[in-house]
Amino acid sequence: MRLTLCLFLTLSSVFSLFGQVDDGWTPRLLMIKSLAETSDREQKTMALSEAETLLKEDPSPEARLKVLDILAFLANEGVTSLTYEGMAPGMSYGTVRAGAAALLGQYGGEESVRPLVDIIFYDNDPLSIGSAASAVVIIDGENMGNVVLAFSRVLKNTRKVYDNERLIQEVLAAVEFWAEKRPEILESEDLMDGLSFCSQSSSGYGRNTRNMASDIIRKAGLSREKT
Repeated sequence: MRLTLCLFLTLSSVFSLFGQVDDGWTPRLLMIKSLAETSDREQKTMALSEAETLLKEDPSPEARLKVLDILAFLANEGVTSLTYEGMAPGMSYGTVRAGAAALLGQYGGEESVRPLVDIIFYDNDPLSIGSAASAVVIIDGENMGNVVLAFSRVLKNTRKVYDNERLIQEVLAAVEFWAEKRPEILESEDLMDGLSFCSQSSSGYGRNTRNMASDIIRKAGLSREKT
């Protein structure tokens, strides 16, 4: 009896807090949203898993956008805003943000570029930043100017968190992947400056990292010669 009452109160609170089903919030979407907006890492991880499962099922456009909104919340929680339960920025989980970023890259479109760029600009976890960098180039939308700027800042080491060789390698890999589709990004002076910095021994990076940057610069030169 007591267990039944608790279950009823829990379900009632969920529906009263997040709106009615006829607003487009189906019980399944409400469940994912409820898991995402807790302070528990395991429940947030469950939200990621449930969101991915739903997206794989090719949901309606409305349901898809609601799931992407939930993922955007998880990707930016504690970075560009307070968490749902009022925790201060920095109190959320980098692994969850990284997972949400990866899903936004896999299933998102233009609407997912902004939350991914915000991670690169403002997050303090190299894991999240690297995941966002890899994800955003998969989307490759029309309005990607801020992505070039964000990558440039990482490669130029403009924040302490960017001084991470694994992160630099992930961003270099993202630049290389993106340049295969959009070679014009290598016309950015800011991006080329960042690549140049990474290619020099004075950067402090290892040989593999410097070679990655040098290869991209070389390909940019070859591309210019062809045109």
